[in-house]
Amino acid sequence: MPRAGWHIACALLLLLLPEAGAFTGSFLPAQRSRVAATTAGVSMALSPDGFRGSILVVGATGLVGGEVARLLAEHGIATHALARDAGRARQILPAGVNILRGDLGDQESLLAALRTSGAERMFVATHRPASAKGPTQAELEGNAYRAAALEGVQYIVKLSTAPAVVGSPGTGVGSVHSLSEDALKECGVSWTSLRSNYFLQNVLRPGLAVGPGYTPKLLAESPAKIRSWFADSPISMVDSRDVALAAATLLCSSPEELAPHLSQTPSLTGPRAVTMKQVGVAFGGASGREVRVEGADIDAGMQALAKAGVLPAPAAESLAAFLQVVGRECAEVTDTLEALTGTPPRTLEAFAKDYADQP
Repeated sequence: MPRAGWHIACALLLLLLPEAGAFTGSFLPAQRSRVAATTAGVSMALSPDGFRGSILVVGATGLVGGEVARLLAEHGIATHALARDAGRARQILPAGVNILRGDLGDQESLLAALRTSGAERMFVATHRPASAKGPTQAELEGNAYRAAALEGVQYIVKLSTAPAVVGSPGTGVGSVHSLSEDALKECGVSWTSLRSNYFLQNVLRPGLAVGPGYTPKLLAESPAKIRSWFADSPISMVDSRDVALAAATLLCSSPEELAPHLSQTPSLTGPRAVTMKQVGVAFGGASGREVRVEGADIDAGMQALAKAGVLPAPAAESLAAFLQVVGRECAEVTDTLEALTGTPPRTLEAFAKDYADQP
């Protein structure tokens, strides 16, 4: 595909998979199933004095929320999931998760779900495109936090985005999560906001990071050719399963274990910063195929999109700013995940081995 055509196709995919989903784990059903297929064997250790009460998961049909719900239920925690579509949630979540109908835009349904669940703790991971009509993501999350305060929830874990993105309000995603964190701080409930870096799982899907994505169909080609905004940009990408494990560990911690993490915004990263070219090498090694990754210029791409009328100029500028921040300012590596969970975060090579041959 010519360079300009690839940019336009990528933008059209972005309209379906907006930028915030890169950090909160918004996937189409088939992609969600592909990711979920690799969760077997992922577990956590609970301390003898850990929390054993009821927990409500908001965003349980998402990538991270679904794994949080699975981990909690697996360990015998009374786990409840808020869902607008109970039927879809039932298809995704394990049998041990109690599904409660509710909508973040309907305060009464939120209050009812919290009362029914008797939840003392809550996990929140939401994603709403900026272009969507109605309440914003920050407003919807604020509804959840206020309802939690009214119903006596004692502790909330929020899934946020990378620190560099939160600190860059011009990116759109940064503004959304900054406002959401403000609402969390103001609700009066104890909290932790997990500022997770770019998910490794995002390389499995088309759109933002890798153009066509590391799909089985693409990897079957010889050689597999991929274009990426981040071909040579080091990013300390993190496995979403490790992020879910951190969230579940906090939710199950005793008050004494939890104390150091209250009112904190820990930065969660992978064990090292990697480029998309290195991702290609890892997938090539895991699949036994040659994978070639070429770069794509962000500014030129966004200008072409605006000029072609695919995106309004302000949206193209916001998206360019987001991509620049991810490519230039998300390389920092922390040891937070291992400190929280007692387990080192997964390496790129382990991730590629898990996913290279998934259907």
